[in-house]
Amino acid sequence: MFRTVRQINEMTDIVTDGQTEFVAKKIFPEDMGIYETLARLQNTPYIAKIYGVFVIDDALCAVREYVEGVTVEDYIEKHGPLDERRVKLFAEDICRGLAVIHSAGIVHRDINPSNIIINPAGIAVIIDFGISRTVKPGKSADTAVLGTQGYAAPEQFGFKQTDKKTDIYAVGVLINYMLTACLPNEKTTAGHFGNIVRKCTKPDPSDRYRCAQEIIYALNHPVLGVNIFCYIPGFRSGKIWHGVIATVYYLFLVLLVLVLSVGEDNKMRFPVFLFILLDFIAPVLILTDFLDWPSRFKFTVFMKKSRLIALKIALTVLCAAPIPVVAFCRELFK
Repeated sequence: MFRTVRQINEMTDIVTDGQTEFVAKKIFPEDMGIYETLARLQNTPYIAKIYGVFVIDDALCAVREYVEGVTVEDYIEKHGPLDERRVKLFAEDICRGLAVIHSAGIVHRDINPSNIIINPAGIAVIIDFGISRTVKPGKSADTAVLGTQGYAAPEQFGFKQTDKKTDIYAVGVLINYMLTACLPNEKTTAGHFGNIVRKCTKPDPSDRYRCAQEIIYALNHPVLGVNIFCYIPGFRSGKIWHGVIATVYYLFLVLLVLVLSVGEDNKMRFPVFLFILLDFIAPVLILTDFLDWPSRFKFTVFMKKSRLIALKIALTVLCAAPIPVVAFCRELFK
């Protein structure tokens, strides 16, 4: 199926299927599960697409898309540190990619400048999953000490099991490197970005950001940092027009509650509360992926985008339909 075109190094080749070039990385049999899981993830521009595991020239290889562009490492070595605007955009791209990876229970463990490519469209793409692993509940530590020096979190040295906060540590180091061309222990960037770097790289994982989405929120809210707003639909992205629409909707919801609660004893009856919950609140939570709910169920993590959208619409209809239907039937058979 694949033919080797040229060799990059001992472990990595460029291969072709006759039409398109791909990157083939030699792997061990025990790594197959990771790459098979990555191959089932939804397509996203922030991660190099994994096509699966194949035997090429008698070697077991994970095949991924060939991403055109330049690594962050090469760019900074040639041009020097990046400006804050581009660092913010690239950091958001990396965090979006990590959010998808983490949703499948995978930890990358090697986020560093050589594993991030800036493609021709100006998007930062995570390209290498060589030492990724799945999180194993109840395990106290990893079996091997792996990671790039300077970017590896303290827990990667065998003290604790790595999890998504391990990648958050590396993102903090990478942000600092993009701004200063130095590691944080050599020179830490100042201001708002400095605050983000320091929180990402706290020695104790419990003191870091809890997830990649929190870093995105912090990047967009220099004053507020991380708070409850990063979980509320409409305010998570930091986009003003999202916030305006959300504010109008929430004010409408409050007004609806006030209007419907006016009545006997000024108390909202249970059917009315249920109506507001199922017809106005639940649909919004479903459609906006509240608390990243699709990543919490095995059958939705690997679902194609079109099927996931169809599922969301179906769940929304199931939530919203019963009460109006019951009310209609009651009126019909009076």
